[in-house]
Amino acid sequence: MNSEPPRSAPESLVLTINGPRSNYSLINSGDEFVVTDKVGNGGTISASGKTSIKFTDVSINLLVEKKSKTIAEKDLNTLVELYVAFFNRVPDADGMSYWIDQIKAGMTVDQLANNFYNAAIQFTEVTHYSVTMTSADFVKIIYKNVLGRTGETAPSNEEVSYWASELDTGRSSKGRLVVTMLSSARTFAGDAKWGWVPQLLDNKVSVGKFFAVEQGLNFNTPQESITQGVAIAAAISPTDVSKAKEKIPAPDKNFSLSKSISSIALTPSSHKIDPGVTQSYQLIGNYADGTSQVLSSSNWSSSNSVVASVSGSGIAKGLAPGVTTISTFYGSKSASASLIVNGANLSFITISPSATTVIAGASQALTATENFSDGTTAVLGNNAQWVSSNPKVATVSNSGVVSGIARGTTNISVTNGSISAAVSVTVAALESISISPSTATIVKGATQQFIATAHYSDGTNAVIKPDWSSDNPSTAIINFFSGLASTTIGLGDSKIVATYNGVTASANLTVTVVASSIKLSTLDRNSFPVGVNQNLTAKAVLTHGFDEDVTTTAVWTSSDPAVATVNAGVITPLSAGTTKISATAGGQTASYNFVVNAAIPIGLGIGGPGPDPYSLQPNVFAQGSKVKLTLGMFFSDDSYFPVRGNWVSSDSTKVTVDNAGIFSAIAPGTVKLSASFGGFTAIRTIKIATPLSTPLILITCNAAIPMSISAATWNSAYASDPFNLTKWLDVDWASCNSRKSIKLIDVKDKYMLFDTIISSSRSFQPSEVFSTGRTPQLTAGDVIRVGHNSNLCLIYYTLYSITVNP
Repeated sequence: MNSEPPRSAPESLVLTINGPRSNYSLINSGDEFVVTDKVGNGGTISASGKTSIKFTDVSINLLVEKKSKTIAEKDLNTLVELYVAFFNRVPDADGMSYWIDQIKAGMTVDQLANNFYNAAIQFTEVTHYSVTMTSADFVKIIYKNVLGRTGETAPSNEEVSYWASELDTGRSSKGRLVVTMLSSARTFAGDAKWGWVPQLLDNKVSVGKFFAVEQGLNFNTPQESITQGVAIAAAISPTDVSKAKEKIPAPDKNFSLSKSISSIALTPSSHKIDPGVTQSYQLIGNYADGTSQVLSSSNWSSSNSVVASVSGSGIAKGLAPGVTTISTFYGSKSASASLIVNGANLSFITISPSATTVIAGASQALTATENFSDGTTAVLGNNAQWVSSNPKVATVSNSGVVSGIARGTTNISVTNGSISAAVSVTVAALESISISPSTATIVKGATQQFIATAHYSDGTNAVIKPDWSSDNPSTAIINFFSGLASTTIGLGDSKIVATYNGVTASANLTVTVVASSIKLSTLDRNSFPVGVNQNLTAKAVLTHGFDEDVTTTAVWTSSDPAVATVNAGVITPLSAGTTKISATAGGQTASYNFVVNAAIPIGLGIGGPGPDPYSLQPNVFAQGSKVKLTLGMFFSDDSYFPVRGNWVSSDSTKVTVDNAGIFSAIAPGTVKLSASFGGFTAIRTIKIATPLSTPLILITCNAAIPMSISAATWNSAYASDPFNLTKWLDVDWASCNSRKSIKLIDVKDKYMLFDTIISSSRSFQPSEVFSTGRTPQLTAGDVIRVGHNSNLCLIYYTLYSITVNP
């Protein structure tokens, strides 16, 4: 089966237009598509009987939208996701049409994905896929294309290794793996850290369907399909698709392959003119969703050509008194209007409303009515002359639509022949907006409708539809258009912001829970000294039985703030005594009796890793190691409490240390690390051992080419440098990079000679399995196993065994 779809329809079914898409409007009349020239003569061309329209920059597949309805929506979404995964671009309509046919013919999702992979490796320079790439490199590209995880959010080596092992062990094909990763990405919806991943994927699917299915677009060359499609996809973010849609050549706001005109009408629908006077008609197309637009037609007629004639552009001319019907056609639809040509004289014109207020930035339609000497009336048509006396305040169109510009008053007048009329129009400025309710509290899982009201300079108010946003989407999100807020995964406060014509307002939304009870954590002592903070956590037991962490959102109180204060569960002891610490959330309260004793601090102590299992030298460390030391305060009652102090290294070129007590060994030498807290200081002197200059032993994971160990070489290297195993014992990354960790262990399961986690930083940590006094020296004849584990658990698996050489 072909892995690349055909690119276009047969020439006989293509309507070719000599110009770019932006120069033409396209309308679905319901039974045919009509192309109208917007920059030339305004002529129209029917695409009846055609399946495609080809412009000079893009083509439109007219059938793809209807074809998309013949498969399940989830299969359609999967197609778009596969384009994103393998090509990192939006799909084209012809390609979507081809793959829809394959799905209808019975092709499975796995087969689709494998076909996409076969196509991707044919365009290596663009897709970066190749038949020679490693499984890990393949996985990294999928993370980038599917999940948008690059730079700081790039996958860890462990994540890459997990998926790569699925390929290397044959448990999954490349196509199947992509489908699995797509499904996995969906499980993070609403996650505080990774919720943006499925949101980004959803937005890419949305834009892809808009481009290929709703607009039916194809770029005219394969190169443009790649470069332009990639550029569109690159402009999509987890929170915005507008920048991407700006790059799509879809100039008709109302056009969609699925959106057709339900009816047409002429305006004005009835009118009177004098003999010799002309009247222009507009043809309006009405869509089922309530929107409309002006259409172009060249098929005009007058039912009584003695009374009035009509041109091909819809301009009627009165010839003699009488009545006629002006008609036009658009596709199979027709519209008509009554036109009276009378002998009566025009007496006066009235405008309604007679006076009005328009908001700056908004518009108001005025209607002019002609009153004749015989008592008849008619709506004044487009041949009238409308004028604003102060266009800096408001302008008026030829059809009487007033547009407010700035605060002030202007006269709007209309003239037909020698007869005129005028009305006063006041333009009011937007001064502020408000949101109702201004403060709201809802239970997690509920929704809250917000309504915005505009307040104008003339004292009037109006309900508006602003742009809505939430400053804390981890707690609540709000529909950009409707103002309906819904909760996500967190609890707490969100600021709901409404923006309208550059003016903003905000409201507060608090998300809470309904709890059946509150549970507080416990502390490991009966009393605590002054100055050492303690932490409590609070969980709400919800009505459905699950727990919700409310530590940061609960209301915390102390019955005696002189003894201890509390904030978000952090207790600060201040003086000896007892206080009740309480947390309230979801209508429930729990309390904890907290005792502060009179013990005083007497000194600081630095702790850390125990004696090195090989050398028994607790203050000597390997170059490149990263070690956490602990800091604690000793008190007069013999108690000891961990504290977080200020750490300093005497030589940061050799060792750096942060305020969590984690130091990094950079270069060999001796360094003093000091930590200060509460007026006390503790010092620990550490030494970074000088490593051997070159690796002497190589571990391989290929049982067909096993490593070899000489007892003399091992023991000599260990005696020279027992700390820096990674400098004289290295790992063959070509054979071992799919493993989670590599281990050397003796046959009696007694000693772990070497243990490393595979990572990009090649961070090794030698460790001891069982405590004995023996050091890891080797003797010729010892049996050593090379093992690994694949899931970072304590169970390891033997790759092969070797016998130590002399």
